[in-house]
Amino acid sequence: MYLAQGVTGLVGMLVLTGSLARFDRRRTYVVMPALLAAVVVLERAIVASDVGWIYRVLWLTVSLATLLQSVGLWGIAGAVTDTRRAKRLFPLFGSGAILGAVVGGLLTRPLVAAIGVGNLLLVWAACLVGAGLIGAIVLGAGRRTLVGRTRARRGSSALRDIGKGSPSSGARRSSCG
Repeated sequence: MYLAQGVTGLVGMLVLTGSLARFDRRRTYVVMPALLAAVVVLERAIVASDVGWIYRVLWLTVSLATLLQSVGLWGIAGAVTDTRRAKRLFPLFGSGAILGAVVGGLLTRPLVAAIGVGNLLLVWAACLVGAGLIGAIVLGAGRRTLVGRTRARRGSSALRDIGKGSPSSGARRSSCG
C-alpha cells in the first residue's frame, strides 16, 4: 500500500502541476475540492455495497486528498497575499490548518456515534464543497492582488512541460533564501 501511495501521490501531483500550468489557477483551486468531493461521494456509494477493496482505495484517496488540499490552501494563500502580508499571515494560515485538524479529530467520535462511520465520508465531501466555496469567495475578493493568469502556450504539451521541469533537463531552480 505504501508503494501504491507513492505512485498515487506522484501521479496526482503531476496532474495537479499540469493543471496549474495549463489552466487558470483560481479555477483549479476552486474545482479541485469539488472534484475530490465527487470522488468521495462515489466511494461512499461503493462502501454501501460492502466490497472489501474500497477501503484500500479510500486510504489512497485520503493520502492524495491531503496533498491536494495542502497545495490548494497554500496556493490560495499565496494568490491573495503579497510578500509583506504573507510574512504576517502565513503563520496564521498554518495555525488555522492545525486547529482544523485538531477540531476535526475531536468531532470524529461524536459524529460517528450520531451518523455512523460510513457517513463520515459525506461529512468530508460537504466540507470539501464548503472549502471550494470559501476558496471561490476569497479568490474573487482578492482578484486585484493576484498575479496574472496562467495560460497554456500554443504548441505546448503536458509531457513537454513535465520534461522541462525535471532536474535532468537543466532547468534552473530558484532559491528562496
